[in-house]
Amino acid sequence: METVNKLAGGRPAAENSTAMTLEPLHPIQVQRFSTMSVDEKWEVAKGLLRTARETRRAGLTMRHPDWPPERIEQELAREIARART
Repeated sequence: METVNKLAGGRPAAENSTAMTLEPLHPIQVQRFSTMSVDEKWEVAKGLLRTARETRRAGLTMRHPDWPPERIEQELAREIARART
């Protein structure tokens, strides 16, 4: 049976070199998330988004060291705009 990666737009995982495997949450994590307020969960989500942007920005900078910061930010914005959820 073929594994489908929903993060890869429903394509089979083998066809997507950036496919990732999500591990299940630990019971302690489940317990903590269940007791968090909506505001706390939103802060966690914002932190994850911030980390993702910083990581992608660093990757673009390493891949294109000749690009000025403005170009990096333009490409970062373009990638985020076309990202699938």
